Amino acid sequence: MIYIETSVLVAYTIARERERDRFNYTSSLIQKVNKGELEALTSFYALIELFTIAVENAEDFKQGSSDAKDILLEILPTKLIISKMLTRQEKLMNSHLFREIVDPSDITHAVVAHLYRCEKIVTYDKHFLKASHLIPVVKPEDLL
Repeated sequence: MIYIETSVLVAYTIARERERDRFNYTSSLIQKVNKGELEALTSFYALIELFTIAVENAEDFKQGSSDAKDILLEILPTKLIISKMLTRQEKLMNSHLFREIVDPSDITHAVVAHLYRCEKIVTYDKHFLKASHLIPVVKPEDLL
């Protein structure tokens, strides 16, 4: 199983017009997941981040909320598995493994990937490279 991080979901949805190449790669990756060729997990955290990014990039809150809901409706029907939120104990017991990662929200993604025994983290975020000795880090195009 692979872990799909927020930056991939952003390329698949919010940034599809602005970053056509990344959209094409992420779209192909999601198609492989939907066909059952790849098993992929994302987290509730990624969905929250995706929602927040959509709201923050809109002209106003009302439009952002509407856009964000539409974006979630694109993700939810896919065959991506969505993890639960981490318990306090899961965070405390595993965060130290990924202390090289400077962004605390990225540590959360790494812990989820670790706990669900994901073979790779699929991301466009370079912060994860600091923990690639624990979980290999790849871009969507590396899996196509």
